[in-house]
Amino acid sequence: MTPEIALWGVAVVALVALCVAFAYPLLTYSHNVLYREGVLLFTVALACLSAGALLELLVDVRVFDVTLRVLAYVFYAASGAVSVAATWRFAREFIDFGGDAHVDVESDEYVGGFENER
Repeated sequence: MTPEIALWGVAVVALVALCVAFAYPLLTYSHNVLYREGVLLFTVALACLSAGALLELLVDVRVFDVTLRVLAYVFYAASGAVSVAATWRFAREFIDFGGDAHVDVESDEYVGGFENER
């Protein structure tokens, strides 16, 4: 076993451990988790990333055929797509597509600041 494959194996184990670490509180204490859907989507994205890394590792150690590397890339792409969806679940409350983008700020009511302390 080459050092690169050993390091890749350590990375896969770390990814799987992180996936379990995110999934356990989500499944056990789901009523206490804030933004459950976002955390769930991030956990699914991490699981897809873990599956892709595991498949690629198994192809590299010649357990599976090289054609399964394509499936690993499909899992990587799914991980990216689910990560975008998870980010949207967190950010959607703070994004406003409508209305006026101009904000009126009156500078008379503010005192102090860097300019006034000279």
